[in-house]
Amino acid sequence: MLGAIFDRKNVPLVARALRAAEAQNSGLLIAGRCDPEAARAMAGPLAELTAAGAKVVVVDRLLSELELDAAVTAVDCVVLAHSNEGPSGLFGKAAAAGTRVVAAGALSLREDARHVPSLASWVPLDETALMGAMRRAQALHRPTAVFAPENARFAEALL
Repeated sequence: MLGAIFDRKNVPLVARALRAAEAQNSGLLIAGRCDPEAARAMAGPLAELTAAGAKVVVVDRLLSELELDAAVTAVDCVVLAHSNEGPSGLFGKAAAAGTRVVAAGALSLREDARHVPSLASWVPLDETALMGAMRRAQALHRPTAVFAPENARFAEALL
């Protein structure tokens, strides 16, 4: 889970779902500035996930664009479990990098996932649904990257 970490990203729910999935060799990277309230809320579920044998890494600071891009590329799956609507830049970064996406909650994420079904899946914002989606994602091979249009094609479309 990357970027600014607020309660709307539902880190405790994701941690509980990952723990319930009992995924072998799983881990959770949380990288980005953490809101103090969100950090308090996720402390218990992250400790439980760690106790269950998962590797948990928290990097609580603003990431550079290069660090964010590297993190998206390095992970096996980006989990976007949003309780707010709106476009996700991380979804686009993951698609461009060929990193699988498990999306949950926001209907805007459901629409994004519908456009790249080989790369992304969407489920309701629910522990059992997330658990199943993460299990399925772990069993799949890394998808093919979805590349952004070339600069010339982008400029032509804009003009």
